[in-house]
Parts: sequence; structure tokens; C-alpha cells
Amino acid sequence: AIVGAMADGHTVHWNTFVGGILRDAQGLWSIATDRGLFGPFDILVTAVPAEQAVPILALYDLDMAREAARST
Repeated sequence: AIVGAMADGHTVHWNTFVGGILRDAQGLWSIATDRGLFGPFDILVTAVPAEQAVPILALYDLDMAREAARST
């Protein structure tokens, strides 16, 4: 209920599988999902369990991926 209340007034895509993130030549991010591509965005925040974040982060920032892997 708390997350639902926080999401009220925002565009939220619930129950969506994120398969990866993409960064274009201008440095903008997009999110590849089972429902298509979302973006571009200036910034992405990863708010998933560490074991799910590791494979996504490993493509762009090995240090962050290592930190996430250590926290599992």
C-alpha cells in the first residue's frame, strides 16, 4: 500500500520484466522490458534486489556490480 500511494500520480508499469538497460551516444538511458523500450531518461535508479541488479550493472559499471554481488 505504501508503494502504491507513492506511485499515485506517476506513470508506473507494474509486473514488468526488465531485461536490460541501454545508453545512447548522448548519454541518455533506455530500459528494455518485456513490454517494449522505455525512455530516454537522463538518470536511472536501480531499485531491485542485488541478485537481479548484478547482471544489468555488470554491463556498465563493474564496481557497482561487484558491490551488489557482495551484498547478496
